Amino acid sequence: MNRLRSQTEALEPTLRDVWPGTNKFERRCYELLRAAYVKARYSWQYRITAEELG
Repeated sequence: MNRLRSQTEALEPTLRDVWPGTNKFERRCYELLRAAYVKARYSWQYRITAEELG
């Protein structure tokens, strides 16, 4: 996901505003998204609840 992020930002710099990472909360949110992407990609059993998503 980090590679995809850097490639898309190179093509469209305004995407940096989607995941700015300027504070601890934003960095944590991005890391959760990145981890979910990896887990869902490699495990067909991966599930996330509405509570976890919130």
